Amino acid sequence: MEPYLYHGIRDYNLDRLINILKCGFILPKKMLGEQYKIERKDQLDLTGDSWISFCQKSIYDENFAEISPSSFDRHVFNHMCAVVDFPIDNLEYTIHRIYDHYGPEFFKRVVQDNNRTRYSVYSDEVQTDKPVPTSKFLAIGYPREFFLSQDKTEEQVQKELKLIRDCLDEQQLPIPIIDSSHYDFADTMAHIKKYTIR
Repeated sequence: MEPYLYHGIRDYNLDRLINILKCGFILPKKMLGEQYKIERKDQLDLTGDSWISFCQKSIYDENFAEISPSSFDRHVFNHMCAVVDFPIDNLEYTIHRIYDHYGPEFFKRVVQDNNRTRYSVYSDEVQTDKPVPTSKFLAIGYPREFFLSQDKTEEQVQKELKLIRDCLDEQQLPIPIIDSSHYDFADTMAHIKKYTIR
């Protein structure tokens, strides 16, 4: 498995993915337009205004599988995402802490924008405070099979895929769209080729 990085798109929001492609960067919250800022009033916020979250599947510690979630499982597998080549600028590896043991007050205290020591409830999360250019992208993940097994029609899926393809063409990004419905969809370059959506 390659040390690729994955940036999951929350809430299956295609507009967020298109915005990333059009602006040419994955940006921290403080640099986003108002319509793309996610307020996490009732959720644990591990990135604040200045940090961007990625999953690095290759560092996941299976020893924590029963007591700690995987960022890949929660935010990447069966989601839209960007697959990013390793390394990226200012990459920080998080200190993993079990949420149920440390509690919300601990994370509110230690997760600060100006602190380069980063904490996470995920053992496979990494973060950066630098915008990540789309030139580092290896592929776009789109969960085709998952969507078809849920409530989307083939026509809706094809329409969304066309929007992504058109945007990639406009931005002159010659990268594939791959089916993130498969757990190993981007473990290696061979898997990226295998799961490319034609």
